[in-house]
Amino acid sequence: MSFEVIFSDKQKEELSLQVYSVVSDAIEKARSDAGMDKMFFNKKETCAYLGIANNTFDKYFRDLKPHDVNGFSIYSKKEIDEFVLSK
Repeated sequence: MSFEVIFSDKQKEELSLQVYSVVSDAIEKARSDAGMDKMFFNKKETCAYLGIANNTFDKYFRDLKPHDVNGFSIYSKKEIDEFVLSK
């Protein structure tokens, strides 16, 4: 059994705006959850950003030096990106 739904032009536009809004919100939340809008990461966040394990980071990224901020080691997102692109 099948059926057909018919929308007016106004309803199509409203539905399109709703879908766009839901998708945009989901993308923004995913970017935020992944730290995409952050400028600096700790080591765990750096590994998550790169999509690699801690051991892989230690092996291949030993030349990427962290910044020391009040005793905390942080990595610059810009420097991470530059490092990856240089390899």
